[in-house]
Amino acid sequence: MKFIFLLPLLAFFQTFPRLARPAGLLPAPHLSLEPLLPIYLQWEEISLICSPPQGEEATSYRFFNNEMGEISEGVSSQSGKGQVVTAVQGGNAGVYTCQYSREESGEKILSGDSNSIQIPVVDSLLPPKLSLDPLYAFYFQGEHVTLRCSAPLGQKGEGYRFFKQSGEQIVEVFPHHKSNDQFFITAELGDAGIYICEYWRWESGRMIPSRTSDPVSISVSDSPVRPRLTVTPDHPIYMTGESITLMCSAPTNATVLGFRFFRDGQNTGSPLGNGSAQLPLLRMEIEDAGSYTCDFWGPEAVQEIPLEQSAPVQIILIDAYTPPMLIMDPPSKVVSEGYPLSFTCIAPWKTEETSFHFYKDGTKIVPGNTRSEMSSTERWPRNVFKIPEVGLNISGEFTCMYEENMSGRWISSPWSPAVNVTVIASSRVHALFWLRSLVVGASFFIINSLIFLIFHCCL
Repeated sequence: MKFIFLLPLLAFFQTFPRLARPAGLLPAPHLSLEPLLPIYLQWEEISLICSPPQGEEATSYRFFNNEMGEISEGVSSQSGKGQVVTAVQGGNAGVYTCQYSREESGEKILSGDSNSIQIPVVDSLLPPKLSLDPLYAFYFQGEHVTLRCSAPLGQKGEGYRFFKQSGEQIVEVFPHHKSNDQFFITAELGDAGIYICEYWRWESGRMIPSRTSDPVSISVSDSPVRPRLTVTPDHPIYMTGESITLMCSAPTNATVLGFRFFRDGQNTGSPLGNGSAQLPLLRMEIEDAGSYTCDFWGPEAVQEIPLEQSAPVQIILIDAYTPPMLIMDPPSKVVSEGYPLSFTCIAPWKTEETSFHFYKDGTKIVPGNTRSEMSSTERWPRNVFKIPEVGLNISGEFTCMYEENMSGRWISSPWSPAVNVTVIASSRVHALFWLRSLVVGASFFIINSLIFLIFHCCL
């Protein structure tokens, strides 16, 4: 009760306004960035950190951009600093500042503005184009495909990266064969998936990546059954001038639009066909020799899909043989009935296995009363065909030929030049003998008579 007289005095003082600390009295904070980089990419997240001076407490934080105004109220961290996370854009790459405040006697006291930070932001590089070569709707195991990442016109990439998405996972791929802007893969079932790529270049000491390309999809299928390639007639070796037919047959139930034939990897024909197609080789020359394969293609995503090639067929060609030489004994080509006659057929070179054949008037001579003898010199094989006693029916045109065993196939030579044989009958031989004897005797008589007359006349 002693101090009741002081109550009017206290009420008087309460009518005066409350003294507040002037704005800016709190020391200015320090603004920093995490991470601290020379430049930033659009949409890259950064942390703005507002740090009060040591010993100063803060209850709230505010962050500002000179173009956008206040951007956020920061959250106080355990370290006593204010922090805000934002994604930088080209439009808000301006100057940033911050403030902090605290409550004193029921009043909110602000700090001064922090130091300013300017955030340099670069535009993202334009996306590249990812392409496949060759471009198919799906690939068979073992096929090669090239993924090529091409920077836009006017842009230069200093490096490229390729990524593969399987399900939700996206991983960078590192193929065995890779150049700056492309890499090669051999299609396997594990290579199926969605692929994207990007390129990058250095700027202000930082690697700047491009936006990613549009995705491309690679589907891989099990290898199909090979087509079957056959040749008719089927021989281990062929001679120039012969004709053959190659046939490519697709697997059963395959949908086929056309076939392709290859010689030593080069396309030699693309005939249309359903289940099979033929490639005739008429009167072959040496350049027709080689390794032949075939494949077929069918409709898939409105494009031609090449399938696996057939097993190769080797076509081996040799030049036509040189004809043999036929020698007759006697060489006059005229022989008397009942006298012996022989022919010798000589091949132009020596081979390991050679067979000779003789012909008369185009018909092969079958050994009967005749006999033949095979002989050989160092260089030329020969066969002698002998007739011990010729008859009138032996007159005619004689030829010979030989066959050579080449890789299991007997190859025939052309016929030798013909030899015409004339057989003289026995009666004609006797008449000629008596005529010759009469002429000789008459000549002897006339000569002796002339000598006698001359001797007696002169003497």
